[in-house]
Amino acid sequence: MAAALACALLLTSCSTNEPQASATDDGIKLVTYADMTKDYVDSQADYLLPAAATYPDISTFNLYSDGTFQDGFGEGRAVYIWNCAWASEYLKQEDKSSESALHALEVYASMEKMDPYINDWDDQSMKIPFVAMVESARLGDSSGIQRDTDINCPGGDPRR
Repeated sequence: MAAALACALLLTSCSTNEPQASATDDGIKLVTYADMTKDYVDSQADYLLPAAATYPDISTFNLYSDGTFQDGFGEGRAVYIWNCAWASEYLKQEDKSSESALHALEVYASMEKMDPYINDWDDQSMKIPFVAMVESARLGDSSGIQRDTDINCPGGDPRR
């Protein structure tokens, strides 16, 4: 009887190849690829892109579709694209004092008020440099935003 029960439990626990949402030992919630993808798509409504920009399909990130992801990863991907899109929108403006350039810079700077910035960005490696880049751009030096875009964004600087 015990052997039959053990066999039944083994078969039941292995009956699906779908990863299941769970939590790590330290309480971090993990979600499936499908849940992460839904979060990415749903987040796009909260992070509107400049008129000419579009969100890429999640498949372009080459993520492991059989894996699990930290809850919020999908939103993080959307924020990443949003951040790059608004930085690029600002950089492509020839006249950095034009209304369209200033608008793009202010939308980009609004990252400071968003939950991912407040809750997820590290102070030393992300928040302080971001604020410094925005302040420098407001004073006429866009080189920090250009460098950040060149290094971190798909396609790099839109002027090249």
